[in-house]
Amino acid sequence: MPYLKFTLLFTLILSFILSCNKQDGQTAVNNIPARVVSLAPSLTEMMFAIGEGDRVVGVTSYCDYPPDVTNLPKVGGLSDFDIEKTVSLKPDLVLASWSGNPKDKVERLKSMGIRVLVLRENSVADIMTNLARLAEVFGKDPAGILAPFHEKLSSLAVIGKIPSAMAVISIKPVFSVSTQSFIGDVLRIAGYSNTVQSAAAYPMLSEEMIAAMNPDYLFIADDFAGEKPYFENLIKIFRLHSKIVFIDTDILSRPGPRIAGLIIELSKLKEGK
Repeated sequence: MPYLKFTLLFTLILSFILSCNKQDGQTAVNNIPARVVSLAPSLTEMMFAIGEGDRVVGVTSYCDYPPDVTNLPKVGGLSDFDIEKTVSLKPDLVLASWSGNPKDKVERLKSMGIRVLVLRENSVADIMTNLARLAEVFGKDPAGILAPFHEKLSSLAVIGKIPSAMAVISIKPVFSVSTQSFIGDVLRIAGYSNTVQSAAAYPMLSEEMIAAMNPDYLFIADDFAGEKPYFENLIKIFRLHSKIVFIDTDILSRPGPRIAGLIIELSKLKEGK
């Protein structure tokens, strides 16, 4: 049977979107924004995923997917985006990340009369909800936008033993992800038991802590592929049984539409496909 009842999940998401848009004038489709500035790579990817990438007129210096966005004007980074540069692009809508962009700077944009849509990205459900909300903002059918993701994820199933896993997003020191993060949610949906149980979303781990957890899989951001000997030595010293797998850093770290493909990839990995 499906690992999660995705049909129910997607139905709840769509119901939530329709309810919110009846109550929130900011997200209601009064007029479709022609000029959009995105303040996070994941949000930039979402705009292209819903087929509205041609409306994006400004992005951050970290936005590099799809490749066409590299030619767009840059407004700075996530935490240090330039308010004046953002305003100069005359956006009808600014997309902001609740966890990635400073709240005081986002509020400053709002105080200047700029329409800002702040999106949370703490779980896979949040990512799907964001896609549906953006579809509504641009006059599209949320169900149609989510259909490909529904089709992919609804086929997931629990098969046999649930392996344990740990995701590593930085090293020296090692930083991982707990069940409180969207990456932790990705592991859960893909059929893994996250060994990192912490109140912090992105806790720092010592080598001894990693050894005590002894995960079946070590999913490591491929920015650190050159550090494979370090992890192999760690496994050898502590006699761990962990299998090392490198994952595309951008896909792993961005709560965007490519997450669905990553979930499928990880699910197949544990099934030996």
